[in-house]
Amino acid sequence: MFVSVKDRITGNIIATVANKRTAKVLRGVINDNLNERAQVYTDEAPAYKELKNHKHEAVNHSVSEYGRGEAHTVGIRTIWVLLKRGYHDTFHHESPNHLHGRVNEFATHFSFARFGYN
Repeated sequence: MFVSVKDRITGNIIATVANKRTAKVLRGVINDNLNERAQVYTDEAPAYKELKNHKHEAVNHSVSEYGRGEAHTVGIRTIWVLLKRGYHDTFHHESPNHLHGRVNEFATHFSFARFGYN
C-alpha cells in the first residue's frame, strides 16, 4: 500500500510504502511530513478522524461526495492512478526490495509535474 501527501501550493509529493493501512501509520505520515498549521484534506477513512494537530476536512466518497469547496482528493488520486498504471503496465511486478525506491522516484518526478489540480 502507498501512503502520500501532496502540498497543494508547491506541488511537492511525499510518498512511502506502508505494510498496513492503520490509523497509526496514516497519522504518522501526516504528522512527520506536515507542519502543524497545514490544512489536511482526506477521504472519510476513520483513521483520519483523530488528526489533533491539524485542521482537517474530509469528503465522503461512500455517498458519492468527491469535492466540497477546497476539500477534495483529486490531485493525490491522480498521482496514484498514474503510479498504478505505470507499475502494472511497465513493470508488471516489483520486488518488495525495490518498491520504496520506485515510489520515491515516481513521487519526485511528479512533484515537478503540475497537473493543475490543487
